[in-house]
Amino acid sequence: MDLVPFTPEERKKVIDDLAEKTHRYGLTVPGIIVAESIKPLSFIASQAVHFFSPFIDAMVGFGRTYRYGNLLEDRQNLEDFMLRLEFLAKEEDRVKRQKALAKKEERSH
Repeated sequence: MDLVPFTPEERKKVIDDLAEKTHRYGLTVPGIIVAESIKPLSFIASQAVHFFSPFIDAMVGFGRTYRYGNLLEDRQNLEDFMLRLEFLAKEEDRVKRQKALAKKEERSH
């Protein structure tokens, strides 16, 4: 059982991976809404994760819930998650605009 909190590098990787999966499934806006709405209750949510960890561990693997519960304790992690989602959405829009512009230029020549 791994009860060691995430290192800063692991924390960033977990948040980035979660944001990228959320964005890939087209859930950017719902992800931001959920993160924004639970931000005031993030500490309580983390304590609920710790309380229910014996049941959750049985489904997802032992020790993981402790570390993820610790992520929820700090509201900055939710803020970082939302910022990453916003960045991914803006980047996708930029790429789409570039492709549309290239296609438009190609047709004009």
